[in-house]
Amino acid sequence: MSIVAPAPEPTPLNRAESGAQAKSGAKLPDRVKGVLAALGGLAIALISLLTAFGAVSWSPSQTALATAEVAAVIAFLGACAAHFWPTTQKEPVAVGGTLTALVAATLALLSGFNAWTLSQTEMSALVGVVTAFLAVATALIARTKVTAN
Repeated sequence: MSIVAPAPEPTPLNRAESGAQAKSGAKLPDRVKGVLAALGGLAIALISLLTAFGAVSWSPSQTALATAEVAAVIAFLGACAAHFWPTTQKEPVAVGGTLTALVAATLALLSGFNAWTLSQTEMSALVGVVTAFLAVATALIARTKVTAN
């Protein structure tokens, strides 16, 4: 007969112990959030109208790529706004992550709209190398700005 001891209860960390150093009341203003949300909604509505009324002859995958590009741009703008706003905590990791996503989405968009003629192998290599380079570069930059406790 074996006796199993109960698992210890995890001790929750408070903000100071977890490394988060939030400033009191340091949020992105609602008007900035509203502008970003409105831009996203307006862009999606514009893409929908353009495709629905045949103003553009995009395939479904091209429409998806355009929508993903808009989402990546809005996410990057939001991360930059939160990072550079005077009263908010700096978020270099969010800026780096959304920059990497933006570049990857832009490469996919350009490929999907035949902005260049690369083979599938060349395109895969380009996206892989550029995304890896950006990820490493932004991680190194973010690492100089963020310290683990």
